[in-house]
Amino acid sequence: MSGGAAPRPVLHSGRATGEPGPEVRPGPHRSWGKPHAEYWYVCTCTFVSTRSGADASPPATRDPRRPHPPEGAVTARRDPHGRRQRIIEAAAELIVESGPADLTHRRVAARAEVPLGATTYYFASLDELTTGALEYLADQVEAGLNELADQIAAGGGDPAAVAAIFAAYLDDSVQVRTDAALYLAGIHRPALRPLARRWLDGLTQVLSAYTAPEAARSVAVFVDGATLYALLHDAPLDLDSLTRAVAALMTATDRTDWSPESR
Repeated sequence: MSGGAAPRPVLHSGRATGEPGPEVRPGPHRSWGKPHAEYWYVCTCTFVSTRSGADASPPATRDPRRPHPPEGAVTARRDPHGRRQRIIEAAAELIVESGPADLTHRRVAARAEVPLGATTYYFASLDELTTGALEYLADQVEAGLNELADQIAAGGGDPAAVAAIFAAYLDDSVQVRTDAALYLAGIHRPALRPLARRWLDGLTQVLSAYTAPEAARSVAVFVDGATLYALLHDAPLDLDSLTRAVAALMTATDRTDWSPESR
């Protein structure tokens, strides 16, 4: 290559396009009329050799034949966690609506708006899917219990205020059905009973800050019964009945020396 200008950079894109091109031998240094040329392996599987200097060509960064995406277009990304969560929430909704016995992969897929195969991909068995949905419901119940605890604390644990909070809670038909679904699952599947007991045990603990532990347990059991009443009658007990029952239970205790400070 003596006598004349050194050759321009050589582009070999045969690996990316399947088209034939000049042979390029691998190696950190190749002489293209000037020693120590540099190589880049770019994302389109294209090998580029460039010379330093004024006539150097920039390395290719994309295949020019590949169309640009429309302006403002957002590249879709797979979201496995998001899809799995949608499936769980869809299954939970169906359990609340019609119970776990009617749950099927097909119904869940339709509710979640995902392919049927996605439900079996993330949950190999219907039992696994049902358990995941019930665990999700138990977490929702626990979150609701935390909110209820804040409301009771704001009212100072006064029985009338507690009864009013329970009345609003029991007026939520979705919440009532959620509680019932967890209890029903615990009856038929002993392994899930700890999930069903979260509400009763948690409510007992919350109320124990304002009355004796025995009284707190009695109120929690009463609210469980009131939950079934609301489920069967499509309406909660009236506020007066709730207030009288809660007040009587919170103030009735064999521990006459009990006080919040004695806990």
